[in-house]
Amino acid sequence: MNAHTLKILAASLSLLAATANKAFAIPPPSPLLANPVIVGSDVQIALQGSPIRTYVLQGSTDLTSTNWTNITTNRADGTGALVFTDTNAVTLFTNRFYRALDR
Repeated sequence: MNAHTLKILAASLSLLAATANKAFAIPPPSPLLANPVIVGSDVQIALQGSPIRTYVLQGSTDLTSTNWTNITTNRADGTGALVFTDTNAVTLFTNRFYRALDR
């Protein structure tokens, strides 16, 4: 988590003095997976997240499972965008669920 400066507008000087120069940890936004596309036997999934952050794509055949498999790790570009590819997913799985984790 990165520390960010947060400006606070206060209604009184005493409240302002109590909140000035505080550091707050603001978590990055959750990554959003979208637009899955089948290309031959591969599945490509777009991700929108935070710029220059590393994400891990995980897959599972069961949403209730606690056993998710790491498929690939990629770094988002300067806009937070990237595309993951799950090679041979169409051939290997009849059901496949995906999630992305921020690393």
